[in-house]
Amino acid sequence: MKNNSFNNCLCEYCTNMEMKVTAINKETQGRRNALGILNRYELSKKTVCLKPEGERFYRRDCINRNCSKCGVKKLQEEIRKALRGKAQIEWNRWESQTYKDTKTGKKKLRKMLRLKRESVYVFLRELYEEVETFSSHLHNAMWQYQQFNTLIHEIPMNWVVFCMDFSENYTCLYQDEAQSAHWSHDQATSFFIVAYYRCPEHNEIMHESLMFVSDDKHHDSHGVHHYVTEANKHLTEKLHLTIEREIHFSDGAASQFKSKTPFADVANSSTDYGFPCEKHFFGSRHGKGPCDGEFGVVKRTVSQAVVARQALIRNVKEFHDFAKAKLSKPNDDKDTECSDHKLRTFFYVPQTEVTRQRSDRINAKQIPGTRKLHAVKPCSEDILRVATRALSCFCIHCRGSQTESTCQSVDHVDDWESQEIQKRQAKSTKGTDNSRSKNKTTRAKSSKGTDNSLYNRVALLTNHLSKPCKFTK
Repeated sequence: MKNNSFNNCLCEYCTNMEMKVTAINKETQGRRNALGILNRYELSKKTVCLKPEGERFYRRDCINRNCSKCGVKKLQEEIRKALRGKAQIEWNRWESQTYKDTKTGKKKLRKMLRLKRESVYVFLRELYEEVETFSSHLHNAMWQYQQFNTLIHEIPMNWVVFCMDFSENYTCLYQDEAQSAHWSHDQATSFFIVAYYRCPEHNEIMHESLMFVSDDKHHDSHGVHHYVTEANKHLTEKLHLTIEREIHFSDGAASQFKSKTPFADVANSSTDYGFPCEKHFFGSRHGKGPCDGEFGVVKRTVSQAVVARQALIRNVKEFHDFAKAKLSKPNDDKDTECSDHKLRTFFYVPQTEVTRQRSDRINAKQIPGTRKLHAVKPCSEDILRVATRALSCFCIHCRGSQTESTCQSVDHVDDWESQEIQKRQAKSTKGTDNSRSKNKTTRAKSSKGTDNSLYNRVALLTNHLSKPCKFTK
């Protein structure tokens, strides 16, 4: 890794574990009983049994700490020996810390790197608590990425795979900028969908990048639904694709992809698009994918053109027009859409086109344990329910092949579980409005005599307490 570049946007759990490993190695450097663990993967490896022969992943019982032969206990004795004789230890840790906003005066939380110096006992207690679930964290991240990689290289005919994400807003900067213009920069929202599908003519896998540029600053599930709708219109109406099943891969951002409103969109996907859509999620804090590379290409190209005084980007529309002219694929008449089976298409979406008044989706029911789910799909012909799975699977059987009768990943993946996503509306009965009005009238009448009724209750209670108890001698 280069020392002159920033290494950021890392997984918080993995980074904290790496810093603990660094602290242990620093304290035991040169000692005969040094731990000899180089990174977080070796640390996790110490807490599980060996992988089965020919398998890429550890056994499920070992990952979930249900195995009697392994666990954190395997690591405890080695670390105790390595740190024997040490009273205190120093390490860094990313933590949420409270600070006071100087503008509003309110207390807020933010992640900050904290230098901690505590007793070895405190350090080990924190380490063991984090290691307990760390193997599962790494397993989920690697498993989900492998499923995504398998699917995009062996995608069935009439299937479409979307990998999608928002980027940080692009700030429209000027070259040779006036001083007062520094406080009035426009920003462009960028949403990328990298689509994978079979070329109808050559049966080769197509790789199309769909970039949506908008002045809508809300990065939420309503925007995602609108962008996906536009992407499907492009694929079906312009490219004339026949879609039977659509798979969405993304990170687990609750406001955008992983919450009750996006799940309600999954349940209603056949109604919205004419085919079912599934949502699958990368491991927690491990959501980097091909979208991030596309963001880098577009933003770097536009920024370099502005710096070289080859472009003037003052607003969102000019950002979209320049990127579309320079980076679209195919970019001239000589190229054909199937020349290298790679396309890049740009869309401009005004803020007014995004609809957020969707009461049937907003009022959906939250699914318990949402954060632990990595796969959600619609239940057939029931828009009130979805099927969920802790982990995804795209083996030959799960891709619809008839050669395999059962899922090949039963040792790692559970069966689909049906979950209610929307509350069923109660049937209306006659006289409901009349009964409601009567209740309101009764409450209104009772409220008028509140003072008198309260006085009467107090008087009765006082009279009761003044009488002798019949059980007293």
